[in-house]
Amino acid sequence: MRLVLVTAIAIGCGHPSTAPTLENHSTPPPAASGNATVIAGKSMGKIELGMTRARVRELLGEPSPQTDPDDSFDQYYPLGLSVAYDDGGLVLALHAFSGTNAGYETEPWAHFDLRTPEGITFDMTEQEVVAKMGPPKRSGALDHAPIPSNWIDYGPIQFDFISSNHHLFHVVVAKE
Repeated sequence: MRLVLVTAIAIGCGHPSTAPTLENHSTPPPAASGNATVIAGKSMGKIELGMTRARVRELLGEPSPQTDPDDSFDQYYPLGLSVAYDDGGLVLALHAFSGTNAGYETEPWAHFDLRTPEGITFDMTEQEVVAKMGPPKRSGALDHAPIPSNWIDYGPIQFDFISSNHHLFHVVVAKE
């Protein structure tokens, strides 16, 4: 599964599209752990790993228009959220965006209100995230991306940073 997530990040998990209006969308409410909106290995907002696509759409509405031919992602640009599905249509991974384009991400992502139980937010640097989370299991760089980036992997949560300033721009939640 880690290969799927790293591949999704390396090739970009979304495709250019026109964002829908915010009319039927709102920022997901905090998850069950305090005021956190992201729980590693479990959820982002009200969307949980293993949930069906139908349930995700019931909670968030229709996704932004798709150009993904294999239909493995639902993009919610106005929410700063992307949902990846397995072959059975269950949530495999959740992607949150800071609203800043970096790495291979060039879509019109809005800012997701990221808060983990550890206190991680999108205004943090790589050094600050590592200080709160400890040493990562794995790390790497996407030096040849349009906007070079670095990533650190803790198993059920992965963080991506812009290489030039080390600011957090993308978070992935998946099962370990």
